[in-house]
Amino acid sequence: ILQMLYVRGVLCTNWLVVYQDVCAVRGSSVVIFCTYHYPEMVVNKNLTVEKVMWSQGRKQFFDGPFIIDSNNRTHTGTKFEYVGNKVHNCSLQIHQVEQRDSGEYAFRFETNNGGKWTGSNGAKVNISELIISMTTPKVHEPIKEGDCVNLTCMNNCSSAVMWFRNGKPLQEESSTLYLCDISFQDSGNYSCSPKHYNRPLSEVIRVNLIYFAFYICHNHAAYFCVLRKKTTAPKSDTEENTQVTICFKLFVTNYLLPAIGY
Repeated sequence: ILQMLYVRGVLCTNWLVVYQDVCAVRGSSVVIFCTYHYPEMVVNKNLTVEKVMWSQGRKQFFDGPFIIDSNNRTHTGTKFEYVGNKVHNCSLQIHQVEQRDSGEYAFRFETNNGGKWTGSNGAKVNISELIISMTTPKVHEPIKEGDCVNLTCMNNCSSAVMWFRNGKPLQEESSTLYLCDISFQDSGNYSCSPKHYNRPLSEVIRVNLIYFAFYICHNHAAYFCVLRKKTTAPKSDTEENTQVTICFKLFVTNYLLPAIGY
């Protein structure tokens, strides 16, 4: 006798497991969302779930070995974590995913009347690489102050990403970070991760700026000078000078030095 069970707005008369396929970036953690349903009563006996299991790979769907087994306390690894229950939630979390974690996963449960059910279709898990790249105005030439640099963070799961400079999050969430009219403040180590993941997962790209520098020796002192872009607005529309020279005194000597710059 198969009784009818009302679960979360669904009229359920069958044994059923429902999965959601997932895509995850290598190095992140992901949850396979899963629900399962079963008759509330069979042959006048109330059903309860006594054992839950998860397997990886189609050949292991029914007989294992299982990566999660609620009745086997030897499954103490930190890679896989059952975040469901013995009612209707069968979700599985996979920590620090790698390429070898891609494939199909299946949930299996057993009830107090000896009933066993496996969601044989399985949940598909795809692992994507996070690739970060940089585009500069001229290939194989150094970045200069005032240039425009584009950083791109790509993966096959989502276009929404988080950007980091020197390990600290930035506000930009698109897959391309535009650094236009670049200045010294933009220098640093850039990396990215999927949105809402609060630490970098990609490789690091270093953004370095070069400056025209020279030494000046005048009278009894030596100076180190750097040519920098002006940060203040021009005084008039005809003003074209956008650079300023900043000099630092290095040392003073008793000897008279020639005025030489290079």
